Amino acid sequence: MQGRRWFAAAGLFVSLCTAKGQTFNIYAAASLKESIKEISKDFEKRYPNFHVAVTLGGSQQLAAQIRQGAPADVLLSAGMEQLKGLPYDPASLRIFAYNTLAIVVPAQSTEVQSLQDLAKTHLLIVADKAVPVGSYTLQMLSKAERKLGQSWRARVESRIISREHDVRSVLAKVALGEADAGIVYTTDVSTAGQRVRMISIPDDQNIEAAYPAVRFTTSPNADLAKDFMRFLFEKQAQKALVNHGFSSPIIPGGSIQLSDHGKSSLLTARRIRSLPIKNFTANEHGIVRSFRGYDLGFLLTGTEKRFRKTMVEISAGDGYKQFLELQDIVKGGGYLVDSAHDNFQLILPSKPPKFWVHWVREIVIR
Repeated sequence: MQGRRWFAAAGLFVSLCTAKGQTFNIYAAASLKESIKEISKDFEKRYPNFHVAVTLGGSQQLAAQIRQGAPADVLLSAGMEQLKGLPYDPASLRIFAYNTLAIVVPAQSTEVQSLQDLAKTHLLIVADKAVPVGSYTLQMLSKAERKLGQSWRARVESRIISREHDVRSVLAKVALGEADAGIVYTTDVSTAGQRVRMISIPDDQNIEAAYPAVRFTTSPNADLAKDFMRFLFEKQAQKALVNHGFSSPIIPGGSIQLSDHGKSSLLTARRIRSLPIKNFTANEHGIVRSFRGYDLGFLLTGTEKRFRKTMVEISAGDGYKQFLELQDIVKGGGYLVDSAHDNFQLILPSKPPKFWVHWVREIVIR
């Protein structure tokens, strides 16, 4: 859709090839193993003349391989930091999934019952700080330190016996009984079956991990890479991610946060659908299309009169942001059009598609 900014030896390699043809290479964070296998198979059905090959590993390992010339068409990373220095199209970058952290312990262990109990462990395993989950772990410890104290954090860090190169290595060592506890993504826990038990981390001390996807300017399959980035946000792929425990940037939809010079309110789907409806046309990449949308300008008219020269920041569920003058929405026309999963897309007939925003989540008037 519009304004889209879409993404080997050291990695765990999974070949999903089923027939002769050109290979499409997906590099994906280890925590995506089960979901990307399902998504890739579905994508391969859509393009049966292509082999889809998935390379799994720590995001920092995959990035290193790509810098050294590995033939990646897209990268699905567990963190933003690992994208630095890679030859990707910056306009392609999107957030396609979210995750959180959890503590994992051997199934029969009773020593750890809460985040606070990490200070009691003798053998704690985490990921290295160069790995996204390792960086998120440090951020989580910093948040928890504010509540549990510096001495608690010092005791926790003194228990760390190993810093692994990917999250599945942390999980595997805990499952084998080589550690009393580990810190992994919430989505990883179920993959170890009955061998481990999960301890939840309180929301106010947890971290929301954003997973970015990018496609590469060096890809020999540029058009297919664009199609895959779109496919990643379709119902089938997003449901696969949700079914494996990830949070989706587009499921569920249904409401938009509105902030008017610091005063916040929630635009529910019901309120949006109570706005005046208008049929209109807009030029979408050279094709004039007909739309039916809810008049956002009607809602913001009062603001426009109070603040004649002001900017509006529109944020999408997948991380895309667009900045507009308020009069572009009020006078030029801005409409919220129904989209999948009870989401809304902002379309501005007076602006080219790059200014449109799919999966609107927040509108900030500054």
